[in-house]
Amino acid sequence: MITQAFRDSVASNDVLGVKIMLKDILIIDPTFKEFDEMVRFAEENLADSLWEKYNSNVGESTSAVSEDNLDMEMVLLINNFSKERVANIKSLIKQLYPRESGTAKSVDISKGIDSNRRLVRKARIEELEEELTGSYTNLKKIISEARKYKQISVYEKAATEAKRLAKILEKCADERLEIRNRSRN
Repeated sequence: MITQAFRDSVASNDVLGVKIMLKDILIIDPTFKEFDEMVRFAEENLADSLWEKYNSNVGESTSAVSEDNLDMEMVLLINNFSKERVANIKSLIKQLYPRESGTAKSVDISKGIDSNRRLVRKARIEELEEELTGSYTNLKKIISEARKYKQISVYEKAATEAKRLAKILEKCADERLEIRNRSRN
């Protein structure tokens, strides 16, 4: 099912927002049916191209099957939204969360507390990513305004928003690092 938020992002040509929502649905729907439906909708309706050429220079990609590697691939996907990265993520999800009797594998109760903490951190990351999308959209508007009016105050405003964007990215990285560190302990 395609959400109204996704439709709105596609309609406004918010490619970053579209990519973030597609990345999120990969982990939510292990059948990938929703992802595939959303991709078709985006490909048909986005003014800009959704896909990028695979760039092996964007981050370290390994073939190890682990949640850490999946988390890293999800981050790398936003920076290089390529069909190769999506295929790798799908493969990791299938291997990490194999399906049993047509339903997703249940989480081991003994890991419940750690799992809940991880889910809370992931929810925080999603909130930060939404804030990041908003900040990015705002920065694009400010830069467009700066180009149009060529006023120093507008460039200063753009610089301030860029710094805010960098802080949000740093918070996302810190949260992901915390998840990785906790999963290793």
